Amino acid sequence: WSNKSYRSPLLASGVLLIAGNILYSSAYCQGSIVMALCGRFLTGLGGPRSMNRRYIADTTPLAYRTAANAAFGTATALGAAVGPAFAVLLSNFDFELNLPLYGTLYFNAMTGPGYLMSVLWSIYLTLTICLFREPVRSGLIEQVEKERQIELTNSNLQSLPTIQTYPSEYEMSPLERRDSTFTNYERGDSNQSNNVLDDCGACPVENRIEFGSDIEHSKPKNESFWYQIRFVARHMTPAVHLCMFLIFSKQFTVENLISGASMVTKNRYDWELKQVG
Repeated sequence: WSNKSYRSPLLASGVLLIAGNILYSSAYCQGSIVMALCGRFLTGLGGPRSMNRRYIADTTPLAYRTAANAAFGTATALGAAVGPAFAVLLSNFDFELNLPLYGTLYFNAMTGPGYLMSVLWSIYLTLTICLFREPVRSGLIEQVEKERQIELTNSNLQSLPTIQTYPSEYEMSPLERRDSTFTNYERGDSNQSNNVLDDCGACPVENRIEFGSDIEHSKPKNESFWYQIRFVARHMTPAVHLCMFLIFSKQFTVENLISGASMVTKNRYDWELKQVG
């Protein structure tokens, strides 16, 4: 989706995150674990983290990409650290509000984080609608240009005419030397200073090379979604499969630990929510 536009997927992400957090917080008053799980699912589905990585790669030149990724990682770590601190602060609030069309809103330590995040994501969505403009993909342009230069260099090397070597005059007999003189005259090699130019001039037009000229390679391009999936799967090495499996396992374990921490500590050790945060 982000191949063509960043604005649309970012807006869709904001909508999913708002809906997921409201659904998760509303599960408290409804007493529904299904609503809580659906809210968590929508929140995870709408997370724009992978899109942010793609944005950095496409819009940042190679010289600044490491610094941009480091800043993004720092912001992510900062958010992970500040989140529990806000949960501790929100545990001090416990009140109810009657809202039209929504009903009773319970704001406490269980529902407060969801409502707070829905407000923050609403602000994000509004700012995206008003201020976000499609960026110039300078990083992607730089990468495409680099690959194009490599292909151009390879094509130039393959298109170079084969250089035919001739024996020197000291290796020829008198008869061969005489025949060589007439052959060189017929080839236009009488002027030794113009050998390269004469050879290039004798080449067919389609084989001549002009360095710095634009050469377009005509190759069929299939930009369908399933073609891209097959292309990625075909070029994934076992090491990439292993890394993806380890990353998924780590994320799955961390999410289970974070989601179950409040239940385990409360029911097993009688911790309060403030202690858990």
